[in-house]
Amino acid sequence: MLSRLCQLFCVLALFLSSSVTAADFEVFEFAGGQPSLRISGQIRKGDFDRFQRFLVSSKALNAFRKRVILDSTGGDVGEALKLATLIERSYATVMVYGKCYSACFILYAAGADRSLFMGSVLGLHRVSLSAAESDIGKAKNLVAPASDVVSNYLQKQGIPRSIIDKMNETSASDIVLLDKDDIVKAGFSKIMKYNSTYIDVVEKSCGRYPYDSFGSIPADDLMRGKVWIDCEFDIQVKNKDAFILAEIDRLKKGQATVLFPKGSWREFSREFNL
Repeated sequence: MLSRLCQLFCVLALFLSSSVTAADFEVFEFAGGQPSLRISGQIRKGDFDRFQRFLVSSKALNAFRKRVILDSTGGDVGEALKLATLIERSYATVMVYGKCYSACFILYAAGADRSLFMGSVLGLHRVSLSAAESDIGKAKNLVAPASDVVSNYLQKQGIPRSIIDKMNETSASDIVLLDKDDIVKAGFSKIMKYNSTYIDVVEKSCGRYPYDSFGSIPADDLMRGKVWIDCEFDIQVKNKDAFILAEIDRLKKGQATVLFPKGSWREFSREFNL
């Protein structure tokens, strides 16, 4: 799938911003001193490979396992889709801490469990070429299939159709902003927080999602909410760790992985004292 996406977007990327500034990956302590992995800045060509290399570190991998923090104004759509595949298959917890615009929204949608920190904002607009491209026919032939891939991916992740439509209706020179209050008012608290397949699996094991449409639990039912959250967390950790261990095994055997660069086993084993 990644190779097909690369073929589709490699031409499109030529028309995007020529800035060499790439995304920043860093480990930092979030609220409560918990290690987290932050993706910030513009998403550029080559960031997926850089991110894989970054994860060949005990500190980075441990932070990734805990939480992915997003603070980005977007960038290369094809690269964002490759990063999103990694995040999705890792059953990652994703949180926006600041801005998550344009292509960054694809990374947000990839999370199994996703949320917005207080005051943080999602920004949506449709896929486009750079302002330098003036050939309408070329633009249409490139953007239309790219837009379909993005829309289909977001829908697969459970993003409401109305939000996807609003994204596609908004020109690249404009932006639609969504904060936590907007999501709650629209009645999308549950569907925007959890990947659709993930929440279906969780509810079969843990019972029905205990929050109401405003993201609240009745005061007399707080214990049920706590039990449900603990159950959901256990399922996520179990699946996340199983995926990471399987990827490490593939790396050891010299096979291609989603999580790590092929051929990096020696470096990985030295870093983890294996």
